[in-house]
Amino acid sequence: MLEQTLEEARSTQAELAAIEDPHARLEAVLRYFLPLDEDGLAIEKARVALVSHRGVEPAIELHLSLIGPGMRDLVRTAIRDFTGTYQLDATVDLIRLWTSGVVLSTIEHPELLDRRAAEQGAPALHEAHRPSGRRPLRARRMQRPRRTTAAITR
Repeated sequence: MLEQTLEEARSTQAELAAIEDPHARLEAVLRYFLPLDEDGLAIEKARVALVSHRGVEPAIELHLSLIGPGMRDLVRTAIRDFTGTYQLDATVDLIRLWTSGVVLSTIEHPELLDRRAAEQGAPALHEAHRPSGRRPLRARRMQRPRRTTAAITR
């Protein structure tokens, strides 16, 4: 079963990575990581259950060590056109953290899930990585005059 899951994941990853349009690829990858329907929720429940047995069964540890890097590479492929190399790993971590949080929240509180909101989250995160021609927020903040301690205490 674990081998079949790994092969299916690799096949799907290859299909998603092959999407030529970078915007469509990113959105498809984000949707792939979200439990947007009952089948997706069942798959994510099984994955979380496997993770909880990581230290108990060596076959599960091996499976997770094989599938994890592929998932990260898929996210990296999806965002490479939207972020500089200096931000790539941090952005991959952020996306994996966000999608994992959505998955866990959905499993813990399925009654709170608004699938439309989750579906809209993927394009919203995608939009955050669209080139806008604007400088990063940090660069804009750095141009603000800084107050000195004396100015604040007046």
